[in-house]
Amino acid sequence: MPTAKGKPAARTAAVAFLWLQAGLIGGWWVWLWLSPDARAWFAFPDWPGGVALAFFVPDLAVLGLGAAVVAFGVQRETRWAMYAFGAVLGSAIYATLFCVGAAVLGHGNTLSLALMLLLCVADCAAFALARHHRVARKRATGAA
Repeated sequence: MPTAKGKPAARTAAVAFLWLQAGLIGGWWVWLWLSPDARAWFAFPDWPGGVALAFFVPDLAVLGLGAAVVAFGVQRETRWAMYAFGAVLGSAIYATLFCVGAAVLGHGNTLSLALMLLLCVADCAAFALARHHRVARKRATGAA
């Protein structure tokens, strides 16, 4: 179903979420970097306090910057966009499973796990929307 600008709604929703993800992850890490009190809310209870900062570079590079790159690619319907989206989604799944494993071992943080589960589900939904748009467009144009 097209939006008012004539852009397919599925692609528009996926792109909007990806830009939101990129911005929120960037803002999230600025907040955590500047506020040790905020880091404590998401830390694993019996791990050293600085462990959470070890996720800074991978989160920003893959989940933040990666989401921005994918948003750019999906918006422009590039050939590589869905492959890059798969890499971002796989990274979100991996990070979520890390939090699940920490929780199962009794070292997890419920808030961290809940937020990672939310991100993972949202990324899966955005991936499905982007893929739906791509498949529908191929069918409409008769592309292989």
